[in-house]
Amino acid sequence: MKRRTFVKGTVAAAGLMQIRCGNPVAPAPWLELTAQADGRVLVSRNLTEFRNRMAGGAITVRLAQPRAADLPEAILVVRLPAFDSLDSRAFIAMTSACPHLGCPLGWSTQDQLVECPCHPSRFRAPQAVGECVTVEHGPATVPPQVFPIEPHPDPVENLNNFFVNLRPASASGGQIVVKISDHPQLAQPGGSATIATSGCGAPIIVVRRSATEVSALTAVCTHLACTVQYRAANNDLECPCHGSTFTLDGRVTMEPATRDLKTYPAVIRGDEIVITLD
Repeated sequence: MKRRTFVKGTVAAAGLMQIRCGNPVAPAPWLELTAQADGRVLVSRNLTEFRNRMAGGAITVRLAQPRAADLPEAILVVRLPAFDSLDSRAFIAMTSACPHLGCPLGWSTQDQLVECPCHPSRFRAPQAVGECVTVEHGPATVPPQVFPIEPHPDPVENLNNFFVNLRPASASGGQIVVKISDHPQLAQPGGSATIATSGCGAPIIVVRRSATEVSALTAVCTHLACTVQYRAANNDLECPCHGSTFTLDGRVTMEPATRDLKTYPAVIRGDEIVITLD
């Protein structure tokens, strides 16, 4: 029997493994969710594991079959103790399989680390927006792959829901290419979309200003890092947490934020919006 099969069987049977060289941590409790066609998974903050432990809860999300070949079998979603708010920044998602030998990872509330129950590998979760998961202790030499968290586009009706994006946009040659066909709201002036980026990069909010113009800015408020939203009625950006507002050129128009949003050059080319990073 392969070790990975043994590990999974042990987890299902006992819930906690006692393997001498591993960390004293249980794999996170699991549930099954379905990935959408675009590779996003809808997760609720009201899940028992998060509700009962306002900071430090964790779940393993197994992707229901049929599952696209490019998606992982399962992801680990952790509520980060470093953040007090219910904003989506308070969560992080990563592959649940340890990069060393594939054991299912767990979250240690005592150590505040992602840990492997089979071997001594431990990983430090981010303490601020934009930070990555890092290796705290081997034998793993690389951290798990991290997937961006996206707020629900309708935060009023879906305050307790967010998405894990398993197919984030990736930069190539210093550019991100956004297909308008994948984000039909960007086809007309007044439309907007928040684009998750791969790795540890901040999300980017894109606003279609006219038939030929588009704005692209970091979606992270410079006050306390909540995700800003586009207000079509005011043609500006607003932070839903504390009310800061910004122009589509990134300038602060209302505190408590005092620093402007970072902007990126962006052009429309047929069905694509090309964003240049620097």
